[in-house]
Amino acid sequence: MANPSIISTKINIPRSRADMVIRPRVMEILNEGLKSPSVLILVSASAGYGKTTLALSWLRVINQQYGWLALGPEDDNLPRFIAYLIASLQKVHPSIGQAAQQTLADFRSDSLQVDAVLSGLIHDLTKLAEPVILVLEDYHCIESSAIHAFVEALIEHVWPHLQMVLTTRHDPPLPLARWRARNQLTEIRTADLKFTLDEAAEFLQRIMGLHLAKEDVNLLEERTEGWVTGLQLAALSIRHHHGKSSPWTIEGGHRDIADYLMSEVVSQLSTARREFLLQTSLINRLNASLCNTIVERTDSQSMLEALEADNLFIVSLDETREWFRYHHLFTEFLRKRLLSEYPESRVRDLYLRASRWLAENGHISEAIDQALAAKDYDYAASLIAPESEQWMRRGEISTILKYLNQLPKELVWNQWGLCLWYGWAYAVTGNLEPAALWTSRLDTLIQIGIEQLANTTIESLPIDLHNAYVQVLGIRSVIARQKGNFAEAMALGEQALKLVPDGNMNLRTIVSALLSSATLESGNFDYAEAIMHSVHHMSNQVGNPFITFSILLKKIGVGSDARAASSGV
Repeated sequence: MANPSIISTKINIPRSRADMVIRPRVMEILNEGLKSPSVLILVSASAGYGKTTLALSWLRVINQQYGWLALGPEDDNLPRFIAYLIASLQKVHPSIGQAAQQTLADFRSDSLQVDAVLSGLIHDLTKLAEPVILVLEDYHCIESSAIHAFVEALIEHVWPHLQMVLTTRHDPPLPLARWRARNQLTEIRTADLKFTLDEAAEFLQRIMGLHLAKEDVNLLEERTEGWVTGLQLAALSIRHHHGKSSPWTIEGGHRDIADYLMSEVVSQLSTARREFLLQTSLINRLNASLCNTIVERTDSQSMLEALEADNLFIVSLDETREWFRYHHLFTEFLRKRLLSEYPESRVRDLYLRASRWLAENGHISEAIDQALAAKDYDYAASLIAPESEQWMRRGEISTILKYLNQLPKELVWNQWGLCLWYGWAYAVTGNLEPAALWTSRLDTLIQIGIEQLANTTIESLPIDLHNAYVQVLGIRSVIARQKGNFAEAMALGEQALKLVPDGNMNLRTIVSALLSSATLESGNFDYAEAIMHSVHHMSNQVGNPFITFSILLKKIGVGSDARAASSGV
């Protein structure tokens, strides 16, 4: 069951280089993790120690099916996380998680629905003839306790059918001590990932093309303390100094070393290559068309491939070498240099070019991030308002609030299309005071619009204002229901249902769900059940199940009898 909102490069295994240093001693730890009763393989170390490279090289040589999920801060949202996890597993077996996907679509992401999703996934995974490995890359980006609880439950219940591998910069809040005590945890840490002297020598000679004296290799390995990225930076610096290792008289920690060496490396590049790196560092994922737009050139594909060939901290995100990203530390360094060297107006222009390209090519969330970075709040708002409906459908309420909260309040206060989504987001999550505030403001803006269209009835309003007015009643019905004012909630729901424009099945589904939920909680189960069956049918037709069932199954005020009645939906 394909999900069109999935960014494919997040679930594609990154393209691995053919010339990686093979590290049998670390590979053996991973292999033992598969053989032993380990419910989790944890690869935990700070940035630049080759966690991703290790996982890639291991997956390429083992005879086992695997999936991959590259996580980012935007994935710290339970419905989104689950959707991507299922998508990554479906690249291995398309049948995995189909029932769980439907459950996720049909219900809101509270404990009841998570249990149903887990149940579906566990059922599918335990039926597999062969076990599957799933790598969650950069798990440190996840902070949501709900996601941690989900991952813990999945780990506990599906091993050995699913072997979870987490790469992370710090230990996650999972029951590591318990699993460790039970001998159910395989751990790879900084000490394991440090290059040995022999590995450093192989890396410098075979990968980086340097032929150094043994004492110089010893010096580099000592100075970097086996830190892979530090060693790579040093090699690039030495290459630009014609094989002399004299720059390695520097002292300091990894961050100081990185800043120094990156400065050395970047300063030695051609002007064209240096400008390309700086200007494209503002985006998290790169392809040639996007880069051409940002830097105003036509040869970005060859530039990206040349950077990869020269080991300049760029990672190919797919086998076709269409999408790339820079190493996280390199990105951080380049952005810092860009902001210090370029005037603010020039940086803003780069952000805006990226934002327009991303929006035109359907990467809306990334386009919004770029617009916000450029402080083009009007353009960001123009993207946020229509996209909020899709986020609501997928249950990504925190995404709506995250973006709305980054806009100037005065801007939001004067745009009814933004007030609308503040009202829905707060109402659905039970934050009644802000929900009432923003809904009242939405109502005021609609009334202003009505006054400007003198003698206009609700039914004869422009369709967007008409729909918005119906949703004012709908949000207020949610607020009344959550306060226990079921009669008021029913009255508002009935009033809204009468005003739904003909042909707007999506809005009719939502309003019907509101009415059935209020009716259910008032104790009129027969009437509620009749509406609920209608809602279920309409929900499947319009493909907007989240908001429907998040309203239907809201636990506030629902008694056990009511929940029993709702289970028939």
